[in-house]
Amino acid sequence: MKLIFFTLIIGLMALGCSSDSDNNGSLQVNGREFNIGANSQQKNYNSIVYEEDGRKVMKIIEKTTAGTDPEVIELDFNYSGATVDGAYQVYSIGFAGTLPADYVVGDYNTPALYFGNAEASGTISITTIGTNKYKIIFNNATFAADDGSGMTRTINGSCVAEFW
Repeated sequence: MKLIFFTLIIGLMALGCSSDSDNNGSLQVNGREFNIGANSQQKNYNSIVYEEDGRKVMKIIEKTTAGTDPEVIELDFNYSGATVDGAYQVYSIGFAGTLPADYVVGDYNTPALYFGNAEASGTISITTIGTNKYKIIFNNATFAADDGSGMTRTINGSCVAEFW
Protein backbone atom coordinates (compact mmCIF):
# COMPACT_ATOMS: atom_id res chain seq x y z
CA MET A 1 0.00 0.00 0.00
CA LYS A 2 2.85 2.39 0.85
CA LEU A 3 4.43 1.64 -2.54
CA ILE A 4 1.19 2.54 -4.38
CA PHE A 5 0.82 5.76 -2.38
CA PHE A 6 4.49 6.70 -2.94
CA THR A 7 4.20 5.99 -6.68
CA LEU A 8 1.03 8.11 -6.87
CA ILE A 9 2.72 11.05 -5.09
CA ILE A 10 5.79 10.88 -7.38
CA GLY A 11 3.52 10.73 -10.43
CA LEU A 12 1.57 13.82 -9.34
CA MET A 13 4.79 15.72 -8.65
CA ALA A 14 6.07 14.91 -12.13
CA LEU A 15 2.86 16.24 -13.69
CA GLY A 16 3.19 19.52 -11.82
CA CYS A 17 6.73 20.26 -12.98
CA SER A 18 7.81 21.51 -16.36
CA SER A 19 11.12 22.66 -17.66
CA ASP A 20 11.75 26.26 -18.70
CA SER A 21 12.29 25.07 -22.25
CA ASP A 22 8.62 24.08 -22.46
CA ASN A 23 7.62 27.76 -22.40
CA ASN A 24 10.42 29.42 -24.38
CA GLY A 25 8.01 30.60 -27.05
CA SER A 26 8.68 31.17 -30.70
CA LEU A 27 10.31 34.27 -32.14
CA GLN A 28 9.74 35.13 -35.81
CA VAL A 29 11.54 37.75 -37.92
CA ASN A 30 9.69 38.39 -41.20
CA GLY A 31 8.06 34.99 -40.73
CA ARG A 32 11.40 33.17 -40.27
CA GLU A 33 12.27 31.42 -37.01
CA PHE A 34 14.85 33.36 -34.98
CA ASN A 35 16.76 30.89 -32.80
CA ILE A 36 18.58 32.50 -29.89
CA GLY A 37 22.22 31.55 -29.45
CA ALA A 38 23.24 29.52 -26.43
CA ASN A 39 24.47 31.41 -23.39
CA SER A 40 28.05 30.35 -22.95
CA GLN A 41 30.81 32.74 -22.07
CA GLN A 42 33.22 30.59 -24.05
CA LYS A 43 31.54 31.58 -27.35
CA ASN A 44 31.96 34.87 -29.20
CA TYR A 45 28.24 35.49 -29.67
CA ASN A 46 25.81 35.38 -26.77
CA SER A 47 22.71 37.14 -25.64
CA ILE A 48 23.70 39.75 -23.06
CA VAL A 49 22.05 42.26 -20.73
CA TYR A 50 23.58 45.14 -18.83
CA GLU A 51 22.60 48.33 -17.02
CA GLU A 52 23.80 51.64 -18.42
CA ASP A 53 22.79 55.09 -17.14
CA GLY A 54 19.52 53.79 -15.61
CA ARG A 55 18.60 51.79 -18.73
CA LYS A 56 18.50 48.05 -19.30
CA VAL A 57 20.18 47.13 -22.58
CA MET A 58 19.60 43.67 -24.08
CA LYS A 59 21.19 42.07 -27.11
CA ILE A 60 19.43 38.95 -28.35
CA ILE A 61 21.84 37.21 -30.66
CA GLU A 62 20.84 34.60 -33.21
CA LYS A 63 22.34 31.13 -33.13
CA THR A 64 24.65 30.69 -36.12
CA THR A 65 27.00 28.14 -37.55
CA ALA A 66 30.75 28.58 -37.16
CA GLY A 67 32.16 31.35 -39.34
CA THR A 68 28.75 32.97 -39.90
CA ASP A 69 27.96 36.40 -38.47
CA PRO A 70 24.71 36.44 -36.46
CA GLU A 71 21.73 38.74 -36.72
CA VAL A 72 21.17 40.76 -33.53
CA ILE A 73 18.09 42.33 -31.90
CA GLU A 74 19.19 45.15 -29.60
CA LEU A 75 16.70 46.61 -27.12
CA ASP A 76 17.39 49.63 -24.93
CA PHE A 77 14.68 49.81 -22.23
CA ASN A 78 14.27 53.20 -20.54
CA TYR A 79 12.07 52.82 -17.46
CA SER A 80 11.07 54.97 -14.53
CA GLY A 81 9.84 52.26 -12.15
CA ALA A 82 11.73 49.91 -9.86
CA THR A 83 11.83 47.14 -12.49
CA VAL A 84 11.90 46.91 -16.26
CA ASP A 85 8.63 44.90 -16.30
CA GLY A 86 5.90 46.40 -18.49
CA ALA A 87 4.69 47.17 -22.00
CA TYR A 88 6.68 49.57 -24.17
CA GLN A 89 6.17 51.43 -27.42
CA VAL A 90 9.11 50.89 -29.80
CA TYR A 91 10.95 53.99 -31.06
CA SER A 92 13.80 54.38 -33.51
CA ILE A 93 17.25 55.48 -32.43
CA GLY A 94 16.84 58.63 -34.50
CA PHE A 95 13.37 59.55 -33.13
CA ALA A 96 13.14 63.35 -33.04
CA GLY A 97 9.98 63.87 -30.93
CA THR A 98 9.35 63.89 -27.20
CA LEU A 99 9.65 60.44 -25.66
CA PRO A 100 7.47 59.21 -22.75
CA ALA A 101 9.02 58.24 -19.40
CA ASP A 102 8.99 54.53 -20.30
CA TYR A 103 9.95 53.41 -23.81
CA VAL A 104 12.21 51.05 -25.71
CA VAL A 105 14.58 52.03 -28.49
CA GLY A 106 15.39 49.11 -30.70
CA ASP A 107 17.34 48.07 -33.72
CA TYR A 108 17.98 44.98 -35.76
CA ASN A 109 21.37 44.23 -37.26
CA THR A 110 22.28 41.80 -40.02
CA PRO A 111 25.82 41.26 -41.31
CA ALA A 112 24.90 43.41 -44.35
CA LEU A 113 22.32 45.95 -43.12
CA TYR A 114 21.37 47.95 -40.06
CA PHE A 115 17.66 48.43 -39.27
CA GLY A 116 16.08 50.88 -36.85
CA ASN A 117 17.98 54.16 -36.90
CA ALA A 118 15.41 55.98 -39.03
CA GLU A 119 12.10 54.27 -38.30
CA ALA A 120 10.66 51.77 -35.80
CA SER A 121 7.19 50.88 -34.49
CA GLY A 122 5.21 48.25 -32.58
CA THR A 123 5.23 47.19 -28.94
CA ILE A 124 7.35 44.99 -26.71
CA SER A 125 6.35 43.62 -23.29
CA ILE A 126 8.86 42.32 -20.81
CA THR A 127 8.50 40.34 -17.57
CA THR A 128 11.30 39.40 -15.20
CA ILE A 129 11.11 35.70 -14.33
CA GLY A 130 14.46 35.25 -12.59
CA THR A 131 17.93 36.71 -12.21
CA ASN A 132 18.83 38.02 -15.68
CA LYS A 133 15.99 35.93 -17.10
CA TYR A 134 13.10 37.59 -18.95
CA LYS A 135 10.05 36.78 -21.02
CA ILE A 136 9.92 39.18 -23.96
CA ILE A 137 6.83 39.48 -26.17
CA PHE A 138 7.15 41.24 -29.55
CA ASN A 139 4.00 42.60 -31.21
CA ASN A 140 4.80 43.80 -34.74
CA ALA A 141 8.09 45.37 -33.62
CA THR A 142 9.18 46.73 -37.01
CA PHE A 143 12.50 48.30 -37.94
CA ALA A 144 13.22 49.98 -41.30
CA ALA A 145 16.54 49.57 -43.10
CA ASP A 146 18.84 52.55 -42.81
CA ASP A 147 19.90 52.44 -46.45
CA GLY A 148 16.63 53.93 -47.75
CA SER A 149 15.70 50.69 -49.55
CA GLY A 150 12.33 50.41 -47.80
CA MET A 151 13.20 46.93 -46.45
CA THR A 152 11.96 46.15 -42.94
CA ARG A 153 12.39 43.52 -40.26
CA THR A 154 9.23 42.73 -38.28
CA ILE A 155 9.52 40.70 -35.09
CA ASN A 156 6.56 38.82 -33.62
CA GLY A 157 6.17 36.17 -30.95
CA SER A 158 7.84 35.65 -27.63
CA CYS A 159 10.96 34.24 -26.11
CA VAL A 160 12.35 33.46 -22.70
CA ALA A 161 15.95 34.62 -22.66
CA GLU A 162 18.47 34.10 -19.92
CA PHE A 163 21.30 36.57 -20.22
CA TRP A 164 24.79 36.53 -18.74
